[in-house]
Amino acid sequence: MVVAEYVPGRGEIVWLHFNPQVGHEQAGR
Repeated sequence: MVVAEYVPGRGEIVWLHFNPQVGHEQAGR
């Protein structure tokens, strides 16, 4: 699930739902 690479903003929410651990680092930026 490398879709969070191009997602704008609301995609982050979905990314966090799929991978809460990795989402933490992605949301940091």
